Amino acid sequence: MQIHVVEPGDTLSYLSSTYGLPISKIMSDNNLSDPSAISVGQALLIAKPVVSDTVRAGDDIYAIAARNHVEVTTLLQNNPEFANRQPRAGETIALDYGEPKNNSLAVLGYTYDYIDINVLRAALPYMTYVAVFGYGFTSTGEVTEVNDAKIIEEAHLRGVKVLLSITTITDSGAFDNPYTELLLSQPDFTDRVINRMMAIITEKGADGLDIDMEYVPPNSKDGFVRFVRRAAEACHARGYLLNVAVAPKNYVEQPGVLYEAHDYREIGRYADTVFLMTYEWGYKYGTPMAVAPLPNVRRVLEYALTEIPASKIILGIPNYGYDWKLPFVQGETVAESLSNVVAAARAKQMNTEILFDAVSASPFYYYNVAKSTLDPGFSRDPVGNTPAPYANRDSHVVWFEDVRSVREKFSLAADKGIYGVGYWSLMYPFAQNYLYLAGSYNIIKL
Repeated sequence: MQIHVVEPGDTLSYLSSTYGLPISKIMSDNNLSDPSAISVGQALLIAKPVVSDTVRAGDDIYAIAARNHVEVTTLLQNNPEFANRQPRAGETIALDYGEPKNNSLAVLGYTYDYIDINVLRAALPYMTYVAVFGYGFTSTGEVTEVNDAKIIEEAHLRGVKVLLSITTITDSGAFDNPYTELLLSQPDFTDRVINRMMAIITEKGADGLDIDMEYVPPNSKDGFVRFVRRAAEACHARGYLLNVAVAPKNYVEQPGVLYEAHDYREIGRYADTVFLMTYEWGYKYGTPMAVAPLPNVRRVLEYALTEIPASKIILGIPNYGYDWKLPFVQGETVAESLSNVVAAARAKQMNTEILFDAVSASPFYYYNVAKSTLDPGFSRDPVGNTPAPYANRDSHVVWFEDVRSVREKFSLAADKGIYGVGYWSLMYPFAQNYLYLAGSYNIIKL
């Protein structure tokens, strides 16, 4: 596998001829919907198999796997285009890309219950765990329901463990559940919520619990640790797994409501895995910058390694980017969240070059619109999100992720010897990243 950065004059026809790959494969591996829509500076994954097979009449993915003594999951990892359809007679199916795999990584992906089923199926072959977001709780300790039966079914079909996520997020999308203090200070209330979650996990045939509670009041630090300990005891008594998501801290006493209640050492004592939320430096209401700059990510991971066993740490990776209007005005500018696929496509639409910042190890670009409106069909996200209105906008900057930026994060995780990597979230397609991951690392399946 190699990464090709598009140069002036490059076309998919030229790349197909140069690398000996069908245009359709290059498009599929990079979520390209238009063969003419590639931008100068865009990173494309070129995945040419060294061992392949030709699909025969009557073959399905299972017959091909059996004939070649290959796991079905491996075939799906090597051929993301077959996640949602059976291969057709005469097609080439990749068996091995010939890349050395010296490291193994677990992979966790968060998802909401309304994920597009095709996007979910494309991601599942690369997952060790899926965490379904998110169960809330009421003033009486009842737990709000999530429609996740189909996700659990699909995940188990692909050998993926399912965690159900308990969170303090509300219907407004903010982490401001008014009953958080009750949960973290009243033992009876705590047990009621935890026992209800255990019952739901059992009823639904899931595999464990995820705790994702952000902006916990600093004075509830001890209460949060007690909650994690009690959840761990309940999970482990039933043979369930516990993952806890934590804010991206650099040191023990880091101030701020996002950080103070997340005690890395104590959480690491009780949780089976700890997910580092190493993203959102560039965020919706903040100054334009990379969402997950590599130096920032590294600092958090290096601190985490002083508090949490490496065998428990999962490094968070953002599967999205942001588009900011310029000039940025604090308190007024609100960035548009968009998928990495749409971010790359928008660069072509706006006829601008994608740049790559070596320090943050992240792609970005600028564009201008003369008080016009973007084509809503083109800018619509693959999972069906309606684009924000673009009338009366001028200059913009977009920061996002591509195969180059995630490659650096994978490498960091492998070099530090941690358990794995994880995505917030699986809601958007990102084929080039998954294919590179599976081509370079053994993905742990439990």
